[in-house]
Amino acid sequence: MKALSGFVSTLTDIAKSGFQQYKKVTPDRVKLLDLLVIFLGYTAVVQLLYCFIVGSFPFNSFLSGFICCVGSMTLTIGLRVQLMDPEEFKITAERAFADYLVCNLVLFLTVINFLG
Repeated sequence: MKALSGFVSTLTDIAKSGFQQYKKVTPDRVKLLDLLVIFLGYTAVVQLLYCFIVGSFPFNSFLSGFICCVGSMTLTIGLRVQLMDPEEFKITAERAFADYLVCNLVLFLTVINFLG
């Protein structure tokens, strides 16, 4: 039991130091992107749970909402990676954001088309 208590306290210390480092190093813009990714993931999980509990009668509607959340989350993660490592991608933040907007527009038009 003592070993488990030590293991939990070690994990807690690691999480606290990691979060402190995250708050200190990560720019505010990227923190906002992280919040958006968390929100989109939460929304996708809620939609999936709703589908399992209530049912998915208009299946196209469920699929469109779920794909929109997961697709937007994926594109946002890609934008975050480009903003955190601009030397590797050799792209400005404005260009990365413009690409993000165009890709989201294509995703949303596809989802709207799939709704019927």
